[in-house]
Amino acid sequence: MTEKELKEIDKESVTKVLNELRDFFTLSMSEPETAELIEMNQLSMALRFLKSTYLEKRLKGISDIKLLIERIDMA
Repeated sequence: MTEKELKEIDKESVTKVLNELRDFFTLSMSEPETAELIEMNQLSMALRFLKSTYLEKRLKGISDIKLLIERIDMA
């Protein structure tokens, strides 16, 4: 994904795609496997945002990583 494409991506689009993937994967995988795969994709996307040259995307990456950590702490 290029920097330009990354800049144009919004949070709702990413969330929608990940939710659709979750629904698709639950058809053939167990719930823990699906959850792990989705979390790995969320983390990968957050890292990509964090490495962006755009401040807004970097902040989004930090926010997403923070939310994932908080979710893990609550589990």
